Amino acid sequence: MDVLIAGGSGYIGRRIKAALEVGGHTVRVLSRSPERGNVVWDPDDGLFDPSVVNEVDVVITAMGVPITGRLTDRKKERVMSSRVRPTQLLAKAIAEAERRPHTFVSMSAINYYGDRGDEVIDESTSPGEGFLADVTHHWEAATEPAAAAGVRVAIARVAPVMGRGSDVFTPLYRVFSLGLGGKMGSGEQYWSWISDTDVGRAFAFLVEREDLSGPFNLCAPDPMRNAEFAETLGEAMSRPSFFTVPEFALKLALGQETPEELLLGSLRVMPTRLLEAGFEFRHPRLEDAFADIL
Repeated sequence: MDVLIAGGSGYIGRRIKAALEVGGHTVRVLSRSPERGNVVWDPDDGLFDPSVVNEVDVVITAMGVPITGRLTDRKKERVMSSRVRPTQLLAKAIAEAERRPHTFVSMSAINYYGDRGDEVIDESTSPGEGFLADVTHHWEAATEPAAAAGVRVAIARVAPVMGRGSDVFTPLYRVFSLGLGGKMGSGEQYWSWISDTDVGRAFAFLVEREDLSGPFNLCAPDPMRNAEFAETLGEAMSRPSFFTVPEFALKLALGQETPEELLLGSLRVMPTRLLEAGFEFRHPRLEDAFADIL
């Protein structure tokens, strides 16, 4: 199949592209940079030729500014617009295309569910509350023009990705390398995750399985409490993991909202629909992922 990836030059986009090419698909990248993409666009400035979707069978979105760091009002606006506006443009272009792509796979995030404590979450779980949950609600709603036009739409709710260079793993690796690793806050909050290999493979799976639509949790079937996550990483790196980063320190460093949802929020998410569809994880356990990364 001919596939167009918006954000294909980003961290997750590159993993998706590699997995699709292994499967024999032809991939083109929609990027703001001519050096990084086959097709140039800038959704913020309205630089977009909608006819580009006439030439492909599948469109994938995999873009959005990083959420890490202090969430100022300006940063919140960028977090929202960098996800919603490009998705809206593509969904509208797909709906109005002379030759419509038959599939639209749009990235979202497990933050859709909000902070849920020890509750076991799957795709049937109701949406949550908070800024990041609100972002994902608008992000997913932006795909509606394509679905209304009869295009198959799959929503990929992606968990934090573990891999060299990822926004989540890289700072953790640096801290543990210095021997300063440990749990965050109480350490009782659940962390869900997925390896960089499996995130690309899961997107390719959703592209190839034309019977699948709706939301899918892209996370390993091994959510862990934060304290256990820290211990597992410490063992994999042969570094201590007994330090504790207190909640007040996180809030001072990152602002009030960021740690509450990203670091201290609890998401015990299961990839129920992926497993039911027959997807096999290359790294189902955190130990497997860390062994491959390190």
